Amino acid sequence: MRIKLFLVAVMVLSVGVIPESYAAAKSGGKCTKIGSTATAANKTFTCIKSGKKLVWNKGVALSKTINQSSTPVSSQTSVTDKFKASGCHARVSAYLQIFEANVWKDLIVADGWETVSSCPSTNPGVPYVNTTLKVGDEIRWRLFAPGAWEWFSDSEKIGSKFIPATTCQLVGQDGNPSMNVGFPKRVNRLKSNGVINAVVVPVDFSDVPGTRSPSTEYSEMTQGMDTFYKAISGGRVSFKFTILDKYIRVPSKSDHYGLGKWSGGDAGGYMNELISASDSTVDFSKYDVAYFLSPKSIPSSSIAYGPAFVTDLKTQDGVLRNASFSGADAYQNFPGAGWKWISHETGHLFGLHDLYTVDPQPATYGSWDLMSNNWSTAAIEINAWNRYIQGWLDDNQINCLDKSKSANETITLDPIARINKLTKAIVVKISDSKIVVIESRRSEGFDVLSSSQAGTLVYTVDMKIGSIKGGWETQRRPGSSAKDFTDAALKAGDKIVVEGITIEVISQTTEGDKVKVTF
Repeated sequence: MRIKLFLVAVMVLSVGVIPESYAAAKSGGKCTKIGSTATAANKTFTCIKSGKKLVWNKGVALSKTINQSSTPVSSQTSVTDKFKASGCHARVSAYLQIFEANVWKDLIVADGWETVSSCPSTNPGVPYVNTTLKVGDEIRWRLFAPGAWEWFSDSEKIGSKFIPATTCQLVGQDGNPSMNVGFPKRVNRLKSNGVINAVVVPVDFSDVPGTRSPSTEYSEMTQGMDTFYKAISGGRVSFKFTILDKYIRVPSKSDHYGLGKWSGGDAGGYMNELISASDSTVDFSKYDVAYFLSPKSIPSSSIAYGPAFVTDLKTQDGVLRNASFSGADAYQNFPGAGWKWISHETGHLFGLHDLYTVDPQPATYGSWDLMSNNWSTAAIEINAWNRYIQGWLDDNQINCLDKSKSANETITLDPIARINKLTKAIVVKISDSKIVVIESRRSEGFDVLSSSQAGTLVYTVDMKIGSIKGGWETQRRPGSSAKDFTDAALKAGDKIVVEGITIEVISQTTEGDKVKVTF
């Protein structure tokens, strides 16, 4: 994977049917899998054994609305802070710029350069300024060698300074201005609440023409993603898709940009041509996100992968901040491949990291999240920490503990796929940059897990480590050895020690996982 002006993300997944946990149900009605759940009539029902039959229980009432996680911010109209550029740079001329009256202006020269240990010796530092900016100001960095070259960072709007609501709301510290492994959510990403307006721009080529109607070609993909994120967010977010009824012909042939190798070629150049070709047809100012989708017959030798773009893209209608285009990886031959690909890329557009690693770095997290392995036919639900930083879990659904204080607590965790207001995770703050997360994963919702896979998942998250760098680490149960960590989840009776924290699973029943945490 390479990070250029865009984020390349290239996984796909499986399981194309709507899970039983989202089917209609009523108390006493027949169900088929013990422990599965369903939401109906403003209640969440659980499948239980009654005599020799499997039936839905009486259900637990849901609140009429599910509000966004509370993440208080100060009410100031300006922010005084140390504003740093992203990336690694040589010590050249550097200015913080501000966008005023539709023009970028130099605002202030860098106060100095901060040396970053992870940067190479040729580009060892990051420029910074200590200054005050108004909430709503749009800024970027300008770095240049006079008379030779200049570079501009992505723009960023100043928001109110983030104030954690709990001790576990750690701030992301990997320097990524577009995505975040912690808090707060990046301001230019897709909103986590409400309706997201999305446009599908069907594109084809003289050598790969579109033959089916776009609505037929892409409706399963778009509807599947909408269903997925409605469920994952607990009904907080949904998508309204506009699919253009005709293909827009790309002037170049399908292999022109050399995208036939994984994360290779000129993806940025191709995206610019897609926008240029469609700009007169599409009013991009009406949409929060645009998906440029090629015919399903696109050969991998022409476009192998489809990345997410989490950078500003210029259109005739203004800036398009969130976009993606498809490649052959979106149209693999198994159920649900399309909606799983687009859901993964859209995860980046919400601001989520990739959780996998690339060779030669060994895997650290494994197949436990859509953002790690969307080829998985097993665990595909988005995990508790990713839901929390998106505001899809409330503060009171996270049992927050602090390693600096002693604890001896037994807590029942509700399985992550069940849509309700119960406790979904234990988060232990190890330091200002690292946490341990404990959650329950069952064969429910979008997860399809065998008895050997299901269990209590334990993982650490490092706020200082960037996307695909191994910052997420799944902790193994005794005897676990699978490279993709599919056998790592703890069973009843298991006990492990992580970062000096003893984690013991007391029981696993239809009511959830009872976990004892001691430190």
